[in-house]
Amino acid sequence: MLYSLPSAAPLGDKFIDGVEWPADKATLVFAFPEKEAGSGKPVKDMVSRKKYVCCLTYMADKKMIPKGKAGGNSSGLTLEPFKDQAEHRRAEMAACRKYFLKPFKNYLTPAIKAEMKEYYRGGLPKAEGISVRKNGKIVSMMTLYKVTKDSSHKPLHWVTWLWADPGLAKAERRAAHALLRGWLRGNSLKYIGASVHAANVKSQNWFLKSGFRPTRIAFTRRACMDRVSLKI
Repeated sequence: MLYSLPSAAPLGDKFIDGVEWPADKATLVFAFPEKEAGSGKPVKDMVSRKKYVCCLTYMADKKMIPKGKAGGNSSGLTLEPFKDQAEHRRAEMAACRKYFLKPFKNYLTPAIKAEMKEYYRGGLPKAEGISVRKNGKIVSMMTLYKVTKDSSHKPLHWVTWLWADPGLAKAERRAAHALLRGWLRGNSLKYIGASVHAANVKSQNWFLKSGFRPTRIAFTRRACMDRVSLKI
């Protein structure tokens, strides 16, 4: 179910508990105007993690992405396309398993699992990807997928994967992020979206610093979550 709110301020356990929520609906979604989406700070869970999983939709107009100087060369990093679709798939799936599926396994709702299975089966082969490399090794990457339907923002690209090796030094990480932002600004469609779990504060910070703002917040009842593992 989808509700519209003037802002995200009222959201919390008491508010959610008082909203009409049919028993056969696992998820409630609240949408609010982008101009009311906050001041650039990560959105906290807002509600009990024991009762709900909180996931956000971030949106940006590409012109809001900071231009900035990449500074990749001074850090020994290079922005390079994947050699082929097979390399792209291997790199993304390996990073996804280690840095998303394992640490965030308690936040994977049935709907998210279904979307991921569909994406890796049919979406990833159609997606665009870019890598950041250090001495030939992939240390950061991004994937964009073109959304062709069911969107109020058109034309729209979706950031389906974003990753930077946690072993990078701070200066290298900043350089990698700048390289990815530059590529995103230069290669995306007018609008860009992404889904981020509220518990993933690091990812939220990246999108906020890149000009994105949350426009929807979804709450899923934990009682409706299954225990089926996601294999990709």
